[in-house]
Amino acid sequence: HACDSISPESYQPYMSAVNSLHLDLGYEAPLVGHLVSRAKKGSAYLTNQDAEGTKRYWIPADAVSRVLDLALNLLERPEDATLLRACVFLSLQFAWFCRSDTGTAARVRDIVVHDGITLVAVKQKGRRHERWKPVYRIPPGAIPGLEELMTGWVALRQRWKLCAPATSYWKLPGESGIYSSVQGTEWTRRALAAVGAEPPP
Repeated sequence: HACDSISPESYQPYMSAVNSLHLDLGYEAPLVGHLVSRAKKGSAYLTNQDAEGTKRYWIPADAVSRVLDLALNLLERPEDATLLRACVFLSLQFAWFCRSDTGTAARVRDIVVHDGITLVAVKQKGRRHERWKPVYRIPPGAIPGLEELMTGWVALRQRWKLCAPATSYWKLPGESGIYSSVQGTEWTRRALAAVGAEPPP
């Protein structure tokens, strides 16, 4: 059943955990050696045998630049808060270079806009149980317009009274404030569509 639920690239952390448990209990590590290596390669083959070759594409920087410009214009008349959020989300995600679920997990206390932008990656693949979280900093002026946009977004959130530290950074009035990578993908698609940039199928 492993082929159906775990991608071949993700086997190693599971196998390492099983091996560590056995070693801790005084047994030999069972998931090592030539046969295990061959099984992993065989699983990868079976998984990809009928694949249609999906691939990841980079979002062109000029498309994100247009999204950033649109977001700055929307700040002046934020009637469509959902579109503004989508544009802010994509602009920051692109600069931050992080996964969608990392971005959607951000809370108010995780993103500080002051003399640049400081971000705490509260959720990262492979770091679920670590107490420390990586902190990233975007210096002032490194990305023209981004700090201005984030400052405007913070001001709007203050007006909406959504600035409690544990509140989702992306929460809008009337929403639960719980978002997953699915919402991040939807926001990305909406922001790109608003500037006429459609991702491949």
